Amino acid sequence: MKDLITKAGDNQFINFKVTCMDCGKDFTLKVKRTGPESAEITGGAVGVKKGKAGEKEYRFKCPTCFATDQNFEFPDCEVYSRVVGYLRPVAQFNDVKQAEFYARKTYKIPVEEKLTVKESRYDEERFIN
Repeated sequence: MKDLITKAGDNQFINFKVTCMDCGKDFTLKVKRTGPESAEITGGAVGVKKGKAGEKEYRFKCPTCFATDQNFEFPDCEVYSRVVGYLRPVAQFNDVKQAEFYARKTYKIPVEEKLTVKESRYDEERFIN
């Protein structure tokens, strides 16, 4: 968001179409650049939380919901990862391991391309004797 605001000239408006985190309605948030590092927001409110990997998460509230409740709660979610056959909370990892976890990429294999388990080369009868 800061990158977009800095590209605008002084006293220029930028309109963002966003969704309210409380009621789920779409509304337009107007941002006016008032200085090199400052902006004036009208038509709603913005909440920002910095994530573990350094990324920013934005939440928006429409004027009606913001008038009712001005709290932007960002509840922490416990994330678990499978480590050698058991689950461990990622919050208990050291900083390097946490960064490695958040840098992982997930892949989705289409159903028709999934590998199937092939039958064993050995007969069960051979091992019975």
